[in-house]
Amino acid sequence: SCAAGRFAGPDAESCEMCAPGTYASLGAAKCDPCAAGRFGLGAATACQACAGGTFAAEGQSSCTGCPTGRFAPPGGAICRSCTAGSIPTSSKDACISCAAGRFAGPDAESCEMCAPGTYASLGAAKCDPCAAGRFGLGAATACQACAGGTFAAEGQSSCTGCPTGRFAPPGGAICRSCTAGSIPTSSKDACISCAAGRF
Repeated sequence: SCAAGRFAGPDAESCEMCAPGTYASLGAAKCDPCAAGRFGLGAATACQACAGGTFAAEGQSSCTGCPTGRFAPPGGAICRSCTAGSIPTSSKDACISCAAGRFAGPDAESCEMCAPGTYASLGAAKCDPCAAGRFGLGAATACQACAGGTFAAEGQSSCTGCPTGRFAPPGGAICRSCTAGSIPTSSKDACISCAAGRF
C-alpha cells in the first residue's frame, strides 16, 4: 500500500507522488483535488487552508492574494467585497467599519473624509448634508447648530450673520423680521419690544 501523499492505480508497479493541488491518504488509488479555499504542494497528505486575505479555487497548489477593496477569511474560496461603510483590514482577512466623519462606498480600499458641510456616523456609506441651521467642518461626526443671530442653508460649512433689522434664534435656518413694535437684540438672536413712545 502507498504512503500518504502517494497513489497507485490499477496494475501499477510503484507508488507515484500526488501532483501539486492534490492530496492522498494512506493506500489511495488516486489523488483528490484540494477543495476550494485550500492548497496542496506535491506529495501532499492533506491540503492546507489558505491564509486570511488569500483565496484558492479547487485543485490549486497555492493561494492568491485578494485584489484591492476585497477580503477573504482564512480558508476562503473567493474574495468578497466589504459592505458599503466598511473596508478590508490591512491583512484583507475581514472588514472594519469607517470611523464617524468618514465614509466608504462598495469595493473601497480606504475610508474618505466627509467634505465640509456634510457629516457621517460610524460605518457610513456616504456623507449626509448638514440640515439648514447647522454647519459641519471637514470630517464632521455631527453638524453643529448655528449661533443665535446667524443662519445656514442645508449643506453649509459655516453660518452667516443676519442682516440689519433681522434675527435668527440658535440653529436658525433663515433670518426673520421682528413683528411690528419690536426690534432685534444687539446679538440678533431674538426680538425685544420697543420702549414706550417708540416704534
